[in-house]
Amino acid sequence: QMLGPSFQMSYAAVAGLIAANQVWKDWRATHPAPQRGPLASLSHKILMSFVAIGATTLVATLATAPFSAYHFHRLNPYGIIGNSLGIPMVSLIVMPAAVIGTLLVPFGLDGVVWHVMGVGISGMLIVAQWVAGIENASVTAPNMEGPAFAMLVIAIIAFVALRSSLRWLALVPFGLWLVQLQAPHLPDLVIDPTGRMALARGEGGHYRVLAVGTPSRFTLSQWLPALGDGRAPSAASLREGVRCDKFGCVGRLADGRLVALSTSPDTLREDCRRADIVITPLRGIAACEGKRLLDRGHFDRYGATRIMTANAAEWRLDTSLDPAIKRPWRRPVAQHQNPAALTGASDPTSSADDASRNKRLQGHDAYQSDESRQKSGRAAKSLRIRPPHMPDSAGDDPALIPPLKAHYP
Repeated sequence: QMLGPSFQMSYAAVAGLIAANQVWKDWRATHPAPQRGPLASLSHKILMSFVAIGATTLVATLATAPFSAYHFHRLNPYGIIGNSLGIPMVSLIVMPAAVIGTLLVPFGLDGVVWHVMGVGISGMLIVAQWVAGIENASVTAPNMEGPAFAMLVIAIIAFVALRSSLRWLALVPFGLWLVQLQAPHLPDLVIDPTGRMALARGEGGHYRVLAVGTPSRFTLSQWLPALGDGRAPSAASLREGVRCDKFGCVGRLADGRLVALSTSPDTLREDCRRADIVITPLRGIAACEGKRLLDRGHFDRYGATRIMTANAAEWRLDTSLDPAIKRPWRRPVAQHQNPAALTGASDPTSSADDASRNKRLQGHDAYQSDESRQKSGRAAKSLRIRPPHMPDSAGDDPALIPPLKAHYP
């Protein structure tokens, strides 16, 4: 619960309001209010009520903004306007009407009160629609790095927890946050756990969707904000520069490398021959050996995958599943089903170098050395790690039939 956005945002808002109230009391103690007449005093109280609403909204918005950006990748800079106009309607119309209407229900006199309450709710909706229609009312915030977010949280906690002038020590972690704050290193590829949809970062840093048929709008609605992309999942620009047919899609990364998503064994061989990176929900085949291939074995083992590449040789994979962590609700996947090390993609859970991966590609299935066998004094049964079956004949490889090339230019 402490790691969830609900607790964090609620705690931040309440703690921020308590700290701000203490600052206000300290200021009032050194600045006594001047004497005012009855009318001036009433006007001042009414004015201060609206000022208090605005100040409360501002403090709560600033306190919860980091958590909103971190968890939901959204910031609402004009929320103070909507809350400042909507809260009076709630306090003066909606809530009093709710209490009065509830008390009048036994007497059958509550009808008019619910009508008044509906007027207040309608006013709130009008304000919300107006604020939402303002340009940049909702700003997309890319995924914040963990260390930077931690520094910001420490700064907030220090400011609200310390009641004396020591609270200004919060400027230290806040300054460290500013130092760490930088444009996030966005992935070149984001692939769903089925291997049937991917986002590829092309020219200009704009993402393009590779998917056969209609891509999942829900998935895109989660991916795009996290990548700092404010486009709607249905935006036509997400398909620009991508060629698709009913068997797959091809597109290019910013550096010109060709990415293919293949969902048919009839086109997988051609994709492996022509593309630099191949994504497929199918099992790998011999034609893909030595290619950057992410196939069914990879997704079964690692789930959704993000790929950052400095160049064609340097890959870093972030995955949603860690096979080293056992879960009672997830069937364990055998080690030999990891295709990443077999086909050129980096293994997120292994520090083996390229030489080790090349050894596996050469078909070695016994890893116990001859020297260790001699030391044991007998031909001990060695640990055998066999790669997935990769067919190499027309009899067992449907991809060896003449390929379909419709999704290639």
